[in-house]
Amino acid sequence: MGDILTQLSNRVWVIQAATNTGIIKLNERECLAVDPGGDKDNAKYLLRTLERLSLKLAGVLITHAHADHYGACAYLRKNTECEFFASPFESSLIEQPLLEPIFLYGGAEPIKELTHKFILAKPVTVTTRLAGGAWEYRGNQFKIIELPGHSTGQIGLVCDDLFFSGDALML
Repeated sequence: MGDILTQLSNRVWVIQAATNTGIIKLNERECLAVDPGGDKDNAKYLLRTLERLSLKLAGVLITHAHADHYGACAYLRKNTECEFFASPFESSLIEQPLLEPIFLYGGAEPIKELTHKFILAKPVTVTTRLAGGAWEYRGNQFKIIELPGHSTGQIGLVCDDLFFSGDALML
């Protein structure tokens, strides 16, 4: 893959790819990933990267339920013991991905053109639903920012004065 790993602070990295993936070191052994990408190739690359950093994946924060941001989660669920975090609304779509193309099409069954991997990812059970405000995870303090717009229940994460926003645009 042509992905680039860039260190942003002492404990934060980003894998720059079609969908950027954040990596936040939680302690000496564990990390939190933000938006791991769209498929198992992204998941495998993330796990190889974490191995190089000597980190184990403890959790995944999904900013919103578009398949290019969480499609890798089914592979991560099968191959790790990590937890998954998203907003309540986006959790519904992540756990029932067929709702996304139904929502886009406005019918009981989506047309075939809305059932490819970019829109329809495999389902994943979200461990914890997050609302805006302070969030503590494994002894680390974060701030969750609600970002409705691009996706109804989209959230962002603030860590070390860095802001993971998914597909949000700030002016």
